[in-house]
Amino acid sequence: MALKYDFSALWYIAEQLGADRQNITIEPKITESRLVTQVENEPTEKKPFFSGIEGLVIGDGPNQIKVNAAGEFRIESEPVFIYIYDHSFNFHQVIAGEKEGNKIHVYNCQLIQRMIKRRPEQRYIAMSKRSDKYPIGAVIDGVVLEGLCSLQICGSCLKERNRDAEFNS
Repeated sequence: MALKYDFSALWYIAEQLGADRQNITIEPKITESRLVTQVENEPTEKKPFFSGIEGLVIGDGPNQIKVNAAGEFRIESEPVFIYIYDHSFNFHQVIAGEKEGNKIHVYNCQLIQRMIKRRPEQRYIAMSKRSDKYPIGAVIDGVVLEGLCSLQICGSCLKERNRDAEFNS
């Protein structure tokens, strides 16, 4: 997005002070993230904007995420956990460690059930490996950003899993 502003008055004062005009390019600096690509237009359909990561979108197909009788997420027989990849609302603060990111869901808790009903399923991805840092992304001012951050496990998942474990023991 190009900004247009008339700086003629400022240039007049700068020239009075003896300053020379120079063209400079300012590169965006984003802590622990990388500029991936420039987006030409906003997509008309809601589609996941991420690619090339281990995560899979929830939906139809051979890798569809299912919930077993114990409330765990699975792809085929492999246990997985899910989280929201899109952090557009607070991407920079999460990458910088100033705010917590979206929670990891390890169990089919009431919170994740409400969230999946309320929002498009494509927002959630599944991962099979635990890590210290997880890939997140954002589209900010038409620029697609990706980075790594720490994510916490959902408290609701832990409470419901513990409650079910006590009930079944």
